[in-house]
Amino acid sequence: MDAQGIIDTFALALGTAIQKTRVPKTRFLELPSVNAQKRKLLSDEVDNVTLLAVFNEDTTHIPPLKNKEVVYEEIYFFHVALKKDTHFAELNQLLQSHITNPAVIFFTFDSAVAISVAPKRLHKQEAGKTVSDSVFITPWLDITNVRDYNFLEDGKVTSCSFTHLERFYQDFTNYVRHAEMLRFQETLTIDRRRDWSVLEPLLKQLRATNNEICRLSEEERKQAGFGDKLSLRSKQVKLEKDRSQTTENIKNILEKKG
Repeated sequence: MDAQGIIDTFALALGTAIQKTRVPKTRFLELPSVNAQKRKLLSDEVDNVTLLAVFNEDTTHIPPLKNKEVVYEEIYFFHVALKKDTHFAELNQLLQSHITNPAVIFFTFDSAVAISVAPKRLHKQEAGKTVSDSVFITPWLDITNVRDYNFLEDGKVTSCSFTHLERFYQDFTNYVRHAEMLRFQETLTIDRRRDWSVLEPLLKQLRATNNEICRLSEEERKQAGFGDKLSLRSKQVKLEKDRSQTTENIKNILEKKG
């Protein structure tokens, strides 16, 4: 999916001054906080960065929101075309941490798209600085896969609230968070007002279990002794049972809520 495809799919042109402005990678490479390792990551894995759109009151007529906690006066929409996705998660964290305004980043690689959001709040100690407590990103979504394609089509920004820019961004963030649910429900109902307080602890537990299973599997692969391998495999079997139960709990919640 190219830049224009993203604009069309997510209805970014509606009431918006389309920028489609190429952002030089040097803008990130020259930042004092970007060390040599991060500069190499940007150089090696990013093909180009494009500013697709800017949502503010002038371009969309959505009112801003500014108080002691947050400043939502502009939302940036970026397209980041990747050469490879070897360090994709690290790259996402790097970009979101250096974009001051609330931003939506569309990463593309071959036929896949991933969407990243990071709700921002004002820093409590440093005036004028924003921070993000959470970064949410979809898994890679393949536009040739019907399920993934339908999910992307459901992401049109016209389905978000236009009450003010923070509510708009919260709604789009909730859409992004639903992508993780695709593995539990083929036909997923997206609820931009979903209460995540019950689901998120289960999802966090599932992520931790998956990571531990992967770690134990790698450790088992390195072991030479049969006894050590058997012990590690037993731990994985227990965790796999835990994972199955957590998965069932998540499915049950989704089925009840829709």
